[in-house]
Amino acid sequence: EHDQPHGDRLLITLSLVFGLSLLHHRSMFIIAPGLAILVVWIKRMELLRNWRLTGLCAAAVLLPSLILYPLFLPFVRARGLSPLQWQPNTPSDWIDWWLERNVLSSEVLVFDSARSTLDLLLEYGQSLLHDFTLPGLLIALIGAVSLLRSRPPAGVFLALTFALLGGLGANNRGGRYFVYYVPSFALMAVPVGMGWNALWQAAQKRLARWQRWLPA
Repeated sequence: EHDQPHGDRLLITLSLVFGLSLLHHRSMFIIAPGLAILVVWIKRMELLRNWRLTGLCAAAVLLPSLILYPLFLPFVRARGLSPLQWQPNTPSDWIDWWLERNVLSSEVLVFDSARSTLDLLLEYGQSLLHDFTLPGLLIALIGAVSLLRSRPPAGVFLALTFALLGGLGANNRGGRYFVYYVPSFALMAVPVGMGWNALWQAAQKRLARWQRWLPA
């Protein structure tokens, strides 16, 4: 709805919601590339022309974390309330903590062998198949193609974000690696719904020839 009168307000809202989501879990950074492509694809040169809007959106993304993390976490740590085992002190430590580099280096970006990576990919695929079933995955594929044809920016956002989320889950070496499957499974609900919608639209067109069957 970017071309509607309230489109700018929606973009600011999207930016703020994403900024706040980084306070919940920093793995939301994985959604940033897809969101950036989506916004740049739709807005294009307007991002440069309307620099006030661009600046406001950037502030809405960054300021919640830059304000709350440095102020709130030392406050709770001083009172022994923080559940975190590791606390940053220097600006460099804060950046490492914010980007979760310790987790990335020890659990995510650990391509120790092709065999172990393949095993994890197969386990992820089996879990995906178990949760959605083969018909469900085929419907999701139909939905993804339909979305790419009807709304290319949204389709690219969905495909890229699912690949990144699924890749994180499929390669995570942490003790509870399977919890990283969940975000990609939640995202999978979108192409499944789009697939059912595409099938429904196709059925309506065909049934239009036989009006008496249309209500059914």
